[in-house]
Amino acid sequence: MAILRDPVDRILPQAMQRMAGIKTIDALLDFLERAGGDWLKIDTFIRPQSWYVTDIKHHIRIRHLWLIEETGKAMAAFLAGHGVPAVLHTNRTQRQNHMLTPGQQLRLERIYGDDFALYARVKALGGYTDGLWGTPLSALPCAAIPA
Repeated sequence: MAILRDPVDRILPQAMQRMAGIKTIDALLDFLERAGGDWLKIDTFIRPQSWYVTDIKHHIRIRHLWLIEETGKAMAAFLAGHGVPAVLHTNRTQRQNHMLTPGQQLRLERIYGDDFALYARVKALGGYTDGLWGTPLSALPCAAIPA
């Protein structure tokens, strides 16, 4: 199973706090665009979520996908049904209200297109799904916005 977070919430607070020399959203986007999609050049915390839930052919290989905002009682019941005790949330961050310009939003969607598509699909399915196993990311609506 994996827990997915809104791509904007996930990337911006973490990057702005953890990356030395990155002081603005545009500087972060410049840095990510220079990597050219080579995620091995990027620290693990800023790699796409989709990178962790897919195989080398970009097919989803995690059976149970949850959105972080849906990890309350339903997820606790799911885990208990699999013999797993309650999982504590130890690294909670405050949701930040980042006001991206339309251009910044588009750049972020180009860089993390697959994450936006995956998040949107799971959200459309109610915040949890066990039905995307084997689905290619390219089959998700809005995946990988071309440059």
